[in-house]
Amino acid sequence: RQVALAASAELMIGAHGSALTNLVWMHEGATVLEVILRYGWCCNPVPSEQRLAAGDVPRPRCRCSAYNKAEIPNMAHAFGLRWLYMDAVYIPPPQSQNPIDRTVVVVNALQLARAAEAIVTGSWETDPNFS
Repeated sequence: RQVALAASAELMIGAHGSALTNLVWMHEGATVLEVILRYGWCCNPVPSEQRLAAGDVPRPRCRCSAYNKAEIPNMAHAFGLRWLYMDAVYIPPPQSQNPIDRTVVVVNALQLARAAEAIVTGSWETDPNFS
């Protein structure tokens, strides 16, 4: 069923992770919209006092490095797909030592819906306000 769904999709949307590898079944020219985790990858952009107020447990800071998770765009390119991305609004701390072990990725739902509509209608290519 997953193969059939991916094969018929014009657009696949997902947070960075293994579920997006189903893009291998998409037809050439389809689009993958990846919600990337670069904010919160190492350095959390939300001030610690706000995180503590929300109930986050303080964690030791890791060595900060650039976001370098290129697996999905590389796969999309190899299969003739368009790859676009949007940033997550907030990513709670990882559930383990693995920095991508996340159970929740918060997105701006309105921004995501508008992006999906623009991609499906093709207007993202000509709209100077598309972001």
